[in-house]
Amino acid sequence: MTRRKIAVAWVALHVLFFTAWSWHEERWVGKDILVQVRRRWGGPSVLGKRIPLQYEFSTPKELGKLGAVPPQGSSVWVVLTKDGEYHVARRVYAERPETVGPGEVLLRGYRRKAKWIDYGIESFYVPEGSPRPHGKLTASLRVAKSGRARLKQLYLSKTP
Repeated sequence: MTRRKIAVAWVALHVLFFTAWSWHEERWVGKDILVQVRRRWGGPSVLGKRIPLQYEFSTPKELGKLGAVPPQGSSVWVVLTKDGEYHVARRVYAERPETVGPGEVLLRGYRRKAKWIDYGIESFYVPEGSPRPHGKLTASLRVAKSGRARLKQLYLSKTP
């Protein structure tokens, strides 16, 4: 009888864990967006490694055209709006804005270095045995209401 109780408790614990995990993932979801990747990987030995990615909103120089870029070591808040099928940067803030308009997405980054802004979506693992990539890269991001982004998938010429 004791073994049975332990087994039931073990199964219940797993059900509870996976239910909580899926609930957390659902709450984390803010909005799914597509952005264009500016920089692609190159060289013959990239497969089986993390590849660096760059977006139009990855450099202070590009964001400087939209507003004052915060100094190194501080947070950066970028408002993205849909332009065609992709989201593009429209405004930049040093502090989190009170509200964003309808259809706008707020993305939070951190300016760690003088030349780059880190959003946590700057690399993607390419498994060995993948076909050699050729074409335009698009990133599918999931952006939470907090502004944190997660890189869901890369598309090569609109194909996963």
